[in-house]
Amino acid sequence: MPTVTKVNPILRNESRSFNGKSVTAMTINAKNGGDTAVDISGSLGPDGAVQEILQAVTERATLVLVSKVYNGDGTGDQMDVFVEGEFPEDTYDGTNSETFATYVASVIQALNNVDGIDISGTTVTEDGASPFFADDVVADYATS
Repeated sequence: MPTVTKVNPILRNESRSFNGKSVTAMTINAKNGGDTAVDISGSLGPDGAVQEILQAVTERATLVLVSKVYNGDGTGDQMDVFVEGEFPEDTYDGTNSETFATYVASVIQALNNVDGIDISGTTVTEDGASPFFADDVVADYATS
């Protein structure tokens, strides 16, 4: 009886995306202009702080995934966002070279006061493993 050798691709030991697109992860940390933590968890309505922050992101990138609002490290309400694409350092605002996360932070900070909450000190950091590449599968058919 003939036998069939099953061959599976070998994955690199790196972060990768399974949605077919490269994805960049960022953490948004809500703070006021004095760099003090602010609570945005109660501002979830259509004109609320969370909606306005997400709108600022989606006007600049395609949003793939959003976490819940959480207070992860005690420095203010945070949420994680994943956007489609890779974003090298560039002149996103048209003036100075900066990371995409820094640019998004400046856009959110410019919102100032939303739904009675000062978010003018909000920070955005890119996940250290980001971007998650979509093409991280290496087919190695020689080692069956």
